[in-house]
Amino acid sequence: MGFLVVCAVYFLLPFFWLIVASTKNQGDLYGTFGLWFANCNLWSNLQLLFTYDNSIYVSWVGNTVVYAGVGALMGTVIASMAGYGLAKYVFVGRSVLFSLVLGANLVPVTVLAFCRGSMRQHRFRMSW
Repeated sequence: MGFLVVCAVYFLLPFFWLIVASTKNQGDLYGTFGLWFANCNLWSNLQLLFTYDNSIYVSWVGNTVVYAGVGALMGTVIASMAGYGLAKYVFVGRSVLFSLVLGANLVPVTVLAFCRGSMRQHRFRMSW
């Protein structure tokens, strides 16, 4: 139980700091204790954020929503069509294709990144 509490504090403390820091002005951010509230400037900070450089933050958020939404939607549609094709139709190489897709999804991305990094190190070591 104690371990879970320590893990919860460890993972939730940055979110608490984010909330506290959003209520401070720049002087309070560096001049007061970082994990507790000072003068509440949340509304002026939000006004500054949304009016900065002709409201460029709104454009950034909009671009993020569009790119993430379109990417998620297209990925879902393509994966659904591929899954339907693999489940519904029988064709030559179906089991091989299914095994490749399943194997590619079972391997964590960090393993692939580690392999690429170690291959790069090995290649540079050989070139010297």
